[in-house]
Amino acid sequence: MLQPLLYFLTALAVSAILFPLIIRLARGLNVVSPQDYRRKSNTPLLGGLVIYTTTTLFSVIQGWQEVYLTLIFSFPLVVSALLDDVIELSSKLRGFIQVCCVIGWVYFSPHDQIILTQLGLPLYLALPLIVFWVVGIINALNMIDGQDLEAGTFSLIATISLAAMFWGRVDSYFLLALAGTISGFLFFNKPPAKIYMGDCGSMFLGFALSVQSLKIPFAGEPTYYQLLVPLMLFAFPEIDAILAIGRRLKNSNSIMSPDRDHIHHKLTKVGFTVKQSAVVIFGVVFYSCFTTLANYYFSDPLVLVTINFLAIVGMLVALGALFYIENKLASQVSNMSQSLIFKYLKSTQPSSLTAVNPKKFSMVVYDLLPYYKEIQMRGVAEVNSFVRDFSRFVREHHTESQYHFFGSYTVITVSERKFSARASQNNLVKAYYDFLNHHEVMKSESPIPWGMSFYTDKSKGENVLRKFGIPVKNQAIISLDQSA
Repeated sequence: MLQPLLYFLTALAVSAILFPLIIRLARGLNVVSPQDYRRKSNTPLLGGLVIYTTTTLFSVIQGWQEVYLTLIFSFPLVVSALLDDVIELSSKLRGFIQVCCVIGWVYFSPHDQIILTQLGLPLYLALPLIVFWVVGIINALNMIDGQDLEAGTFSLIATISLAAMFWGRVDSYFLLALAGTISGFLFFNKPPAKIYMGDCGSMFLGFALSVQSLKIPFAGEPTYYQLLVPLMLFAFPEIDAILAIGRRLKNSNSIMSPDRDHIHHKLTKVGFTVKQSAVVIFGVVFYSCFTTLANYYFSDPLVLVTINFLAIVGMLVALGALFYIENKLASQVSNMSQSLIFKYLKSTQPSSLTAVNPKKFSMVVYDLLPYYKEIQMRGVAEVNSFVRDFSRFVREHHTESQYHFFGSYTVITVSERKFSARASQNNLVKAYYDFLNHHEVMKSESPIPWGMSFYTDKSKGENVLRKFGIPVKNQAIISLDQSA
């Protein structure tokens, strides 16, 4: 018992010495987080480098050969992440590197140690499943690295849980040394954070923890219930990633594009501070890891079904409560915000809505709902400022257009003047991004902001005019549609 504790404490002490040094180095090299809609300060990003180098140093000095493959095949991930912080690699290249690293780890690892092959699954079937899951966990851990203490807290609890399951083996020593390093990182990552782990940290931890979870030693004959162990261990980042992917696909964005609607964002939107959010996340992760350990130590099917049913229901209830509170707070000022948008934008409405030539028009649609969901929870004053500034934006950038309401939150501008070049559309997109950034409601860095879309007679023709209730020439002019 004394030796594992010594590894933990020594790694903690070493990291406590290295983190202040790496903070100075990162600032000197200007390897810091950019100030954007997600992060408001330039904070060093090299925390993951300390986590990787410290655990690698321990492993080499102690001769822990059992984890060499994990360290060797995570090295390209760390290097690519460091390069990404400097020159910004493409997401496709990073994904390719991740896939290659996982394949390399599977190829050189003893197959009788991997859960899926222990269950009798042929390697040609197990390999794509392993690649899909490990790459998913790597990116899921990267997604939850958006708030102080979040990714580090999850990683610490998951690492200690894995160490308990590997107890008595070399892997447990490696995991405890890793836990000590993460503990040192959390001391410097507490709000306000002095350093972030960066992509090199989240990618290394996502890879190392996921592949270690695939070779957990089980007693007795292997059963498919054992698959619940790694699945429940990573329940929190898995749920957050699934929600993020669904949300981005729904909004026609890349699944890799960042946004501000992760679980930790929702917690702060409903009134939790960063520290309080970290406590809530700690509780959820601790609960899922407790369920993981129960799955590992119990073998009775009825007990396992009961434990996992309660865990899943508990997480769904907590998530449902969060979504309910978020929507409830937003609806408190919904009526006020609707009246404000009509008030400000009607002042720019021409005396009559003239019919549009279906053979020559350009249309810009602004769906404000994604932004209202956030801005409404800041209070009526913020809503008033947002709508007032949006009205000013419409007047400045759509001087030759008439506008139209569709539903409560969608504003449509229509003009017979075409965008003369792609540059004019890009300029409008940039101006809209500036407006959103000013009100701190940017949702992504996609080429076109959420809720904004362009139509012309060439793209959709008369059908899009009819869809939004826009009067067409040679037809009677219809009144302003204010209903959804």
